[in-house]
Amino acid sequence: MIAKSSAEPLDDPTVWAVTCFVVRREHRGLGLNKTLLDAAIDVARDSGARLIEGYPIDNGGTSVRSNDLYHGALSTFLRAGFVEAATMKPGRALVTLDLTT
Repeated sequence: MIAKSSAEPLDDPTVWAVTCFVVRREHRGLGLNKTLLDAAIDVARDSGARLIEGYPIDNGGTSVRSNDLYHGALSTFLRAGFVEAATMKPGRALVTLDLTT
C-alpha cells in the first residue's frame, strides 16, 4: 500500500513522531540511532503518547550513504518493535509503535 502520509490526525497530542537522527560523523556506526530511538520511546511513553510514528529509509539491506539515513533505517525501527504500516514511496516506510499495549 502506498500512503501519502499518516492516517492519524495532525493535531492529536497522543501521536508522536521520530523524524530524524543527528549523529556526528565520528560517532556513526556505533549503534547510537538505536540508543536515541529507545530514549525517544521512553520519553513518549512517559509523556502519555499512545502511538509513535517513524518514516525510516528501507535500504533493503544494501549500503547507502550515511547522510541519507537521517530518518533512520527501517531495520532499527523494526528491532525496536515498530511495525510497517505503509510504504510512503519506494524506499520510505511509515512505521508505528502502539504504546497502549
